[in-house]
Order: sequence, then C-alpha cells, then structure tokens
Amino acid sequence: MREIAKTERIDASPADIWPDIADPERFAEWFAFCDAVEQPDPDTRVLLGSWGAQRSRVTTRITTAEQPTRFAWEH
Repeated sequence: MREIAKTERIDASPADIWPDIADPERFAEWFAFCDAVEQPDPDTRVLLGSWGAQRSRVTTRITTAEQPTRFAWEH
C-alpha cells in the first residue's frame, strides 16, 4: 500500500481554521482539486473535481475529528 502524508502549518488559531475544514462546503473552497463535496454520512466525503480535463471523484474517510485542534482523513 502506498502512503503519502502531509502536515501543514497555518498562521491562525485552530478555532479560526476549524470551520474551514470541518464544514464540507467550506472544505471545497480551499482544497485545490475539489469544486464540490458530497457527504453521504458523517465520516465520509466524496470530493468532486477535475484532474486536467477528466472529472474525478475521490472518496475520503474522516479518521480524526477532535475539535478544534485535529482533523485527519484518508483517501
């Protein structure tokens, strides 16, 4: 299995950032690939977007949601 991990630091408080990552609609605003998000259940998001000219769907599973400091997913 292939694994890629990325950690990003943002100059803002966790409470300021939490709504941007926890809300599926706002998530689509900053996640570059994504132009829409479907959320079939609380722990799953389907990211809709494009890779070049090809439309793509990426299913993600939220693995950690500890408001307001930790939010992680895998896809």
